[in-house]
Amino acid sequence: MKRNDWTFDYTAARLAEAAQAKIAHHEARLAFWRGKREEVLGRIRTEGIEIDEKIVLG
Repeated sequence: MKRNDWTFDYTAARLAEAAQAKIAHHEARLAFWRGKREEVLGRIRTEGIEIDEKIVLG
């Protein structure tokens, strides 16, 4: 592969802007799914089911 010969028509500023947008998008998705997880865990707990996450988090 000729990685050393690659050229791009983008400035560093445009690449940085795109990278920041990608980071913001992924952070938003992570927050969404963390919220959904907490919502589901809360619903499960209110139904009286015990949740033990030690194995998963270990």
